[in-house]
Amino acid sequence: MLLLRSAEIPPSDEFGISVNRIAADARAPEPSIPVGLMKCVVPPGGSSTRHSHEDKELFFVAEGDGTITAGEAEFNITKGDVAILDAHEAHSVRNISAADPLIFLSVYWIEKEGSSGPAEA
Repeated sequence: MLLLRSAEIPPSDEFGISVNRIAADARAPEPSIPVGLMKCVVPPGGSSTRHSHEDKELFFVAEGDGTITAGEAEFNITKGDVAILDAHEAHSVRNISAADPLIFLSVYWIEKEGSSGPAEA
């Protein structure tokens, strides 16, 4: 078993929000996991920068309420919601609370040609 404690991983400022890179990144404590894994915190009233990347990405909302803008569409999100973004899909996340952080887990991977899951290492 491998136990990773996100609270023990120093946060960094990425995409305009606070991010703890947990896995699949040279800065993460466990780079060998086949998907990227980040704990993301959007401060009250804050927003991530709009961006896109070659990875497909899944968000699991752990705490709070907000919106995700994907392409030209905007979606309300709340605790327990899951959003899946396609590779190269421009997106941003906004916290609609003036008092509480929006916390979500980002799982990301590059799809192997002809598959719907992570590429093999």
